[in-house]
Amino acid sequence: MNSITNASLYLTRYPSDLAKVLPHAKSDAGLLRKQTRVDFIIARQAISFTFMPKAEMEEHLRGLAGFMKHLKDQQVNPASQIRTAMEIIPKIKCVLGGQFSRPFEFQSEVTQMLFVVAHHYQGYVFMLNSMFASDMTTVCGPTTISAGA
Repeated sequence: MNSITNASLYLTRYPSDLAKVLPHAKSDAGLLRKQTRVDFIIARQAISFTFMPKAEMEEHLRGLAGFMKHLKDQQVNPASQIRTAMEIIPKIKCVLGGQFSRPFEFQSEVTQMLFVVAHHYQGYVFMLNSMFASDMTTVCGPTTISAGA
């Protein structure tokens, strides 16, 4: 499997306590300021999650739906699988864009952290041009892995 250079989290619960879930995380939240970014280090890698502004989410999620339709049109995934994936989109409450100091492998602490956060906030991980459920099963996309891979 290729090295991973980017990943996003699509969460169905808003992560107001994200800095508490991630070890040694620092949030930019303040007394009167909603968090827009969380920074932390895992496996000697600096990672930042940026919260997508609500004003940008609707267009972004439309783009995700278009990507999923493309997967169906190119017969990457069966129509039934794409329908299931499309049902997720209206449930998304927060999109976190991950920024990584260097590429990482699928079998890594970084990937484990992504799935832990996705599980905690009932969400999904998007990387390798595929969306994965928090149990590591492929929701849609060309990359397939088995649970516990």
